[in-house]
Amino acid sequence: MKAQDSLIYQKIQKANNVHQPLFATLEITQVCNLACKHCYNFDRTVAISTDKKSSIMSFEDTLYCMDQLREVGSLWLNLTGGEPLTHPDILSIIKEAKERNFLVRLKTNGLLLNEKMAKQLKEAGLDAVEISLYGSDEETYRLITQREGHEKTLGGIDQAVKMGFDTNASIILHKYNTDQLQLMIDKVIALKAGFQVSTEITSRYDGTHTSRDYELNSDQMKSLLESHHDLFMFENKDHLLQCSCAKTVIAIGYDGVIYPCIGAPIKVGHIKDSPLVDQWKNSDVFQKIRNLKTEDFKECQKCDFLDFCSRSSGSIYANTGNYTGCDSQTLEVSRLRSQSVKDLSKQ
Repeated sequence: MKAQDSLIYQKIQKANNVHQPLFATLEITQVCNLACKHCYNFDRTVAISTDKKSSIMSFEDTLYCMDQLREVGSLWLNLTGGEPLTHPDILSIIKEAKERNFLVRLKTNGLLLNEKMAKQLKEAGLDAVEISLYGSDEETYRLITQREGHEKTLGGIDQAVKMGFDTNASIILHKYNTDQLQLMIDKVIALKAGFQVSTEITSRYDGTHTSRDYELNSDQMKSLLESHHDLFMFENKDHLLQCSCAKTVIAIGYDGVIYPCIGAPIKVGHIKDSPLVDQWKNSDVFQKIRNLKTEDFKECQKCDFLDFCSRSSGSIYANTGNYTGCDSQTLEVSRLRSQSVKDLSKQ
């Protein structure tokens, strides 16, 4: 481990111990130029209401949120949506974030990230880009996003790399593209970008569940464990059950609602209710999460596959309403990992 990486790790560990939200996500809009069937915001497969078409955080409110986040100790700022590049003030938001000494990452689908935009983002001070990739061809991309854009996404990755951003492709696996994983990885590597792979698809914040129709089935996950064992194998020998929600992570929605994480739809309060410092320290929701003990995760205690579980409390809450429970996908993936290890030991 490099010295710098070691120092960052120590900083994160300290922040976890003292509950400093180093990592903040600011959802500046829910407006998007795609209509992904699995989107966790709301159901984009049906007609979108007028209020959702205008679900955008004002420039003034983004400044207020950033000031509040700096007061509470956030250093990394993740700008997300919706599609954040549709926000009319995106460049000014990034400039203001940099003036507040944030490290700024943009989570985007890449469709609007052409050469001109990449240069403007660089001039604004953007540090990092994460671009979602949904397939290895236009047909697959359109099946899940309901729009064309595969080539533009690859073009966005290319422009981000050329502009010198810390660039990662977030390869989103769904039921239409598991057989294309290696093709997607190869394309990203050819563009000299990093990548991460996610199989996580959850129920939506609006309470609808049809997004989960696109998650991987058991056979697909088993096949991935066989073809890309190192990517999908996870061992949890220490039986860790909690993530960084409410400890080093915080999120604010486009409407000012505060969450423990953008992936944990538990409403804490509103950014205008009281100073964020006070809510971070005293919120009943935050305190309850921080005070959870191993024994509170009752379903986990009796699970035969805990050694291979990579549970996400936020995702499980989104799917079940039970932060300390389990869901069918988490259980099945853990079971398949356990079986994979047994099968390999017999070879």
